[in-house]
Amino acid sequence: TILSLINRNLDSFTTLSTYEKSVFRKVINCRSESVPGLVYQCDHCSRKHPVYKSCKDRMCPVCRGAETVRWTAKRESELLPVNYFLLTFTVPKQLRILFLYNKSLCYNLLFKAAGKTLLEMINKNERYFNGKAGFFSVLHTHDQRLNHHPHIHTVIPAGALSDDNTTWNHCH
Repeated sequence: TILSLINRNLDSFTTLSTYEKSVFRKVINCRSESVPGLVYQCDHCSRKHPVYKSCKDRMCPVCRGAETVRWTAKRESELLPVNYFLLTFTVPKQLRILFLYNKSLCYNLLFKAAGKTLLEMINKNERYFNGKAGFFSVLHTHDQRLNHHPHIHTVIPAGALSDDNTTWNHCH
C-alpha cells in the first residue's frame, strides 16, 4: 500500500521538515494497532473488539476526509451564479528552499504579494472589472507527487458589483 511505501522510506525524505515527518507518522499509524485504543466487549457474545484511536490530524484523509467534503460543499454554496477565473501564483523553484525553512514569513509574504497584485489588476482594469471585485485564495504547499511546491490558487468571479451595490457587471 501507499502507506507502507511511505513508512519504509520516510527517513530517506530529506526535504521534509520535522513537522511534515511527524504528520506522515501520525497518518501512517492512524487507527492502527500501534496507537493505543479502547477494547469493547459485546454484551451478547462476550467477544472483544479493539477500537483504535484516530490521529485527528488535519492532513489525515481518514480523520478529516468527511470534514474536507463538508468544507468544500460549504464553499461551493457560497459561490455566486457567475463564471470564475482561476489564477495560480507559483513560487519559483530557486526560492522553494527559502519557503521550506521560513514557512510563516514566506507564506504571509506570498499571500500579500498575490493579493496586492490582484487588487491592482482589478482596480486598473475598468474595462473588465467595473465596480467592486473580490476573490479568495487557497495555499497549497506540495504538488500531487508530494514535492515541496508552494503555490496559491485564487478564484476570481468574472465580474464585479457596481459601486452602488445594485447590479452585477459581467466580464469575459
